[in-house]
Amino acid sequence: DRNTDLHVETVSDKEFFVNLGFLQDQHIYAIHVPLPIVTSSMVRSHVASEGDLPIESATVTNKEEKSELELEVKLDGVHGQLQSQVTLDSLSPKISLVFRASVLKSHDGTPSLKKGISIVARLDNDDSSSVASGAPVTCK
Repeated sequence: DRNTDLHVETVSDKEFFVNLGFLQDQHIYAIHVPLPIVTSSMVRSHVASEGDLPIESATVTNKEEKSELELEVKLDGVHGQLQSQVTLDSLSPKISLVFRASVLKSHDGTPSLKKGISIVARLDNDDSSSVASGAPVTCK
């Protein structure tokens, strides 16, 4: 099912696009993306990311002839359509992946995540919206 799998679309031979689907603010996600190329080395390089989707770290790993990119995305006070481009400089030739996500506000209900995306942590500093509305702050 294409709606639940992370799908890497080829834009050009060095550029790829990944739609992460719906994510939720106040969460840290680990995202495993199958790379369309195989790298020889395990790269834990500094990855340059540009854009408004907050990518904390990116690591390339190899498993049985397949390469995978692991991202950590930390959503803290952001929502809407966010997009960032990650460039893997250490690959030759270097490739870029553009990631797009629709980020829901933390109280907008929990989205169903695509395969390969998991929640690492929940950030509990989101009391601004509930206090402002006069609602009691509940501990989850």
